[in-house]
Amino acid sequence: MIYVSIFGNINKPVSTKYGSIGAPDLGLVSFVNNLLGLVTTIAGIFVIVNFIIAGYQYLSSNGEAQKILAAGNKILQSAIGIGIVAIAYVIAAIIGKLLFNDSTILLQPKIFTF
Repeated sequence: MIYVSIFGNINKPVSTKYGSIGAPDLGLVSFVNNLLGLVTTIAGIFVIVNFIIAGYQYLSSNGEAQKILAAGNKILQSAIGIGIVAIAYVIAAIIGKLLFNDSTILLQPKIFTF
């Protein structure tokens, strides 16, 4: 209650002609959106960590062909992996644009209410 005396009451924003701001949670749709973002972020972090590890392996190889080849393969596989993630987004956007005339419909699904 001390915060109310310092900052005052905070009222909810008024509704606009497009609906209310701060719509209620949409359950499964919101969960899938958050999960997609989380998986993409984890993939990006994993690729960055793999690049760092492969760079260290390359620097510490002391000219051994086997270690240099292993580091190069790790870099290549990481680049292919992040490429697959990026291409998946592009393909989803193209399919959404062709079928629904909205490129974000598959990546950020919405529930329309009347």
